[in-house]
Amino acid sequence: MSRALQKVAFLRQTTLFSELPSNDLEALSLRVRERTYRRHETVFHLDDPGTALLLIRTGRVKVTLTSKEGKEIILRIAGPGEIVGEVALLDGQPRSATVVALEKIEVFLLDRDALIEFISQHPNAALRLLAVLSWTIRRANDRIGTLAFADAYGKVAQVLLDLVKKHGQANGTGIEVAVDLTRQEMASLAGVSRETFTRILKLYEQAGLLKVDRRCLHILSKDRLSLEVL
Repeated sequence: MSRALQKVAFLRQTTLFSELPSNDLEALSLRVRERTYRRHETVFHLDDPGTALLLIRTGRVKVTLTSKEGKEIILRIAGPGEIVGEVALLDGQPRSATVVALEKIEVFLLDRDALIEFISQHPNAALRLLAVLSWTIRRANDRIGTLAFADAYGKVAQVLLDLVKKHGQANGTGIEVAVDLTRQEMASLAGVSRETFTRILKLYEQAGLLKVDRRCLHILSKDRLSLEVL
């Protein structure tokens, strides 16, 4: 498969552009550029100019904020096929968060000027873009609601269920989640301290909901874990 066709095939798999017709995808593929970031390399910082949309091909990134006390708060983990930086790109305002590569990543970058030009020539793409942004906002609101009203047990359970949804692989005894996140990073996702996260994880393991080893989590009862969120 040629490089041009690979670009089109990838764009077709992304949330943002999956429903565009082939001719639109081909036109869009001419406007994206490729880049690689090293593990732990910062892709962009909070308040940087929002000049490009990030389409993740391989690897994962974390989207973070830092509190006044210097504590890192992880807003989300994004992986292959997902987009990052869409809000700042559209409104022209500075970046609203910092994005860091959790591992080596390969991305497509779509500059703001190129996207605006593309939308002006392919207006149907604007409707899809609005739909995806609406979905992003709804997802963020749902997550905020969960973290705001759930207790620590519910917050930890929600993070584990999110990881299952994005990274889980069914096996003979349950669902295996192989994700290279530290306990501190998962605790930050849940909005609890590392000590609290570790303690609850251990309680869930003792209750038979999951099993923990160095490299991955084994979710033994997703249904029981879901009850902790309610």
